[in-house]
Amino acid sequence: METIRMESSDGAMIAIFQQLSSDVADLYALVLTAAGIDHRIVKSWAGWAIAVWPADAACATAAIEAYRQENPETIARERVAAPPILRQASW
Repeated sequence: METIRMESSDGAMIAIFQQLSSDVADLYALVLTAAGIDHRIVKSWAGWAIAVWPADAACATAAIEAYRQENPETIARERVAAPPILRQASW
Protein backbone atom coordinates (compact mmCIF):
# COMPACT_ATOMS: atom_id res chain seq x y z
CA MET A 1 0.00 0.00 0.00
CA GLU A 2 1.40 3.38 -1.01
CA THR A 3 1.77 5.82 1.87
CA ILE A 4 0.25 9.24 1.39
CA ARG A 5 1.97 11.93 3.41
CA MET A 6 0.21 15.19 4.20
CA GLU A 7 2.58 17.94 5.27
CA SER A 8 1.40 20.63 7.66
CA SER A 9 2.98 22.95 10.20
CA ASP A 10 2.53 20.16 12.78
CA GLY A 11 4.30 17.48 10.70
CA ALA A 12 3.06 14.79 8.35
CA MET A 13 -0.02 12.57 8.49
CA ILE A 14 -0.10 9.17 6.81
CA ALA A 15 -2.94 7.41 5.02
CA ILE A 16 -3.90 4.14 6.71
CA PHE A 17 -6.79 3.18 4.40
CA GLN A 18 -6.92 4.17 0.73
CA GLN A 19 -9.07 3.74 -2.37
CA LEU A 20 -12.29 4.04 -0.37
CA SER A 21 -15.69 5.17 -1.56
CA SER A 22 -16.85 8.45 -0.05
CA ASP A 23 -19.47 6.59 2.03
CA VAL A 24 -16.91 4.22 3.55
CA ALA A 25 -14.44 7.07 4.19
CA ASP A 26 -17.20 8.94 6.05
CA LEU A 27 -18.02 5.80 8.02
CA TYR A 28 -14.39 5.22 9.01
CA ALA A 29 -14.12 8.89 9.98
CA LEU A 30 -17.11 8.40 12.28
CA VAL A 31 -15.40 5.38 13.87
CA LEU A 32 -12.23 7.42 14.47
CA THR A 33 -14.20 10.38 15.83
CA ALA A 34 -15.95 8.07 18.30
CA ALA A 35 -12.53 6.72 19.34
CA GLY A 36 -11.17 10.26 19.79
CA ILE A 37 -8.52 9.86 17.07
CA ASP A 38 -7.59 12.94 15.01
CA HIS A 39 -7.88 12.21 11.29
CA ARG A 40 -8.49 13.69 7.86
CA ILE A 41 -10.36 12.44 4.82
CA VAL A 42 -8.19 12.92 1.73
CA LYS A 43 -9.37 12.84 -1.91
CA SER A 44 -7.10 11.35 -4.55
CA TRP A 45 -7.50 10.19 -8.15
CA ALA A 46 -8.12 6.65 -6.84
CA GLY A 47 -10.86 7.50 -4.36
CA TRP A 48 -10.76 8.60 -0.74
CA ALA A 49 -8.23 7.90 2.01
CA ILE A 50 -8.14 8.20 5.80
CA ALA A 51 -5.05 9.98 7.12
CA VAL A 52 -3.89 10.04 10.75
CA TRP A 53 -0.82 11.12 12.69
CA PRO A 54 1.89 8.43 12.69
CA ALA A 55 1.64 8.06 16.48
CA ASP A 56 -2.09 7.25 16.12
CA ALA A 57 -1.79 4.86 13.15
CA ALA A 58 -1.84 1.61 15.18
CA CYS A 59 -4.82 2.68 17.33
CA ALA A 60 -6.71 4.02 14.31
CA THR A 61 -6.11 0.84 12.32
CA ALA A 62 -7.22 -1.28 15.29
CA ALA A 63 -10.40 0.78 15.74
CA ILE A 64 -11.35 0.44 12.08
CA GLU A 65 -10.46 -3.27 11.98
CA ALA A 66 -12.66 -3.84 15.05
CA TYR A 67 -15.51 -2.04 13.30
CA ARG A 68 -14.99 -4.15 10.16
CA GLN A 69 -15.12 -7.39 12.19
CA GLU A 70 -18.33 -6.27 13.87
CA ASN A 71 -19.84 -5.14 10.54
CA PRO A 72 -18.64 -7.52 7.81
CA GLU A 73 -21.14 -6.21 5.26
CA THR A 74 -19.08 -3.01 5.07
CA ILE A 75 -16.06 -4.83 3.64
CA ALA A 76 -17.77 -5.44 0.31
CA ARG A 77 -18.35 -1.68 -0.16
CA GLU A 78 -14.81 -0.53 0.68
CA ARG A 79 -13.02 -0.28 -2.64
CA VAL A 80 -14.10 1.89 -5.50
CA ALA A 81 -13.47 0.92 -9.09
CA ALA A 82 -10.37 2.37 -10.67
CA PRO A 83 -11.12 5.29 -12.94
CA PRO A 84 -11.57 4.28 -16.57
CA ILE A 85 -8.56 4.58 -18.83
CA LEU A 86 -9.10 7.36 -21.27
CA ARG A 87 -8.32 6.38 -24.82
CA GLN A 88 -7.30 8.81 -27.45
CA ALA A 89 -9.87 8.94 -30.20
CA SER A 90 -8.61 8.05 -33.61
CA TRP A 91 -10.27 10.10 -36.27
